[in-house]
Amino acid sequence: MRLRGLLGAEWAGRSCARAGLTPALVAVLVAGLAIRLLWVVIHPVTPVSDFAEYNKHAANLAGHGVYSDNLAYRDAFWPPGWPAVLALVYLVAGVHPQIGAIAGTILEWGAIVVAAWAAIRLLAPRWATCAVVAMCLYPGAIAYGPVLGTEHLAAVLFTTAVVLVAFTRPAASTAFVIGLVEGALLLTRADYGLATAIVLAVWFWRGRRVHGILNFALIAILGALVCVGPWIARNALVFGEFIPTNTNGGETFYLGTLSARYTEPASVKRLRVTSTTKPGAHDAMYWRLAINNVEANPLRWLSFDAQRLYHQYGQETEDLHWGRIGSAAVKTVAYAYWLAIVVLALVGFVTALALKGRLGIAWAYIAGSVAVVSLLKTVFVVNQRDRLPLSYLLILIAGLGAMRVVQAASAGLKRGPHRGSVPVRADRDV
Repeated sequence: MRLRGLLGAEWAGRSCARAGLTPALVAVLVAGLAIRLLWVVIHPVTPVSDFAEYNKHAANLAGHGVYSDNLAYRDAFWPPGWPAVLALVYLVAGVHPQIGAIAGTILEWGAIVVAAWAAIRLLAPRWATCAVVAMCLYPGAIAYGPVLGTEHLAAVLFTTAVVLVAFTRPAASTAFVIGLVEGALLLTRADYGLATAIVLAVWFWRGRRVHGILNFALIAILGALVCVGPWIARNALVFGEFIPTNTNGGETFYLGTLSARYTEPASVKRLRVTSTTKPGAHDAMYWRLAINNVEANPLRWLSFDAQRLYHQYGQETEDLHWGRIGSAAVKTVAYAYWLAIVVLALVGFVTALALKGRLGIAWAYIAGSVAVVSLLKTVFVVNQRDRLPLSYLLILIAGLGAMRVVQAASAGLKRGPHRGSVPVRADRDV
């Protein structure tokens, strides 16, 4: 038994070494997971608001095989990806929201591991370590751990999809895996799924000279259909409609044309949020109403978009609220932490754009993916938790920005001959 344990430890050590994970980075990652799990364990998990809906859908799916918050009817309003994962957890461990929150925390930690792998390949060692530390200690994400939100699953799916695109070329195996991840992301957060689909289209377009590229694209679509296909079939059988994702996009777009922040207008109460018989048609109605509002006053809608961008990236309140953080001091520290990430990420974006020929294509994919999601999300009414799935890649970009700031400051002091160089590692295909 002792020999087996030693052999297992030796194998784990070799695996970490091949991945580029130093003992220090492994310790940081383990500590980050421990901190999040501890917070979830000592924090009461009481599903409310949207999170109560996910919990009810998961419980009914696990207990009765029915995807709905009420066994008396079926619905397609809430995205099924996260409730389906919760249902699997509940099948094994019983319907315990605390267990669901632990599962969500572990999934989100997976996003940090993937982002850490990318950091090792893109940043100088000490800066990669700093970036991973910043990911693990991000206060808003830690506070949000006990919440049964879709963002935990979306974080690992989005981060994985972007990193795969950034570090691989189109091939049959990678295309299928990316298709699977994309399909799961569409069912978890359709906004992130759509943004990732745009990035994937660019990935395939850049590889158009690769032999068999069209076949690879079809393989990716097949991979996505493995996840999305059963949901489409279910909706066709239950509602007689083609519904590839969920049916809350129209309503959130409509609300986004009425106000910069979430509201509950009388029109929605009159029209109802969704339909339990024809949810696709009901969603299409909201899309038409939203487009009419945009056409009637496009400048107002654009002003709402700008306000939403500031609300998402210029403030840090909602994740702390859902995590029941009441301390003013903690809120101040968390806000300063987030603002530092945003400011350094802006520097990183500028650096990636200015030095794109020297930094490599991986930075272009990562920065481009974050930018596409950020802009796409302003179309809809948003919450600050919506940005959580992209936060770890944003921190990676902030690591590039921090390197640039320190290097520029050092060059200014020393006035050395290497002013303008950025100590990054060249990305490479794997």
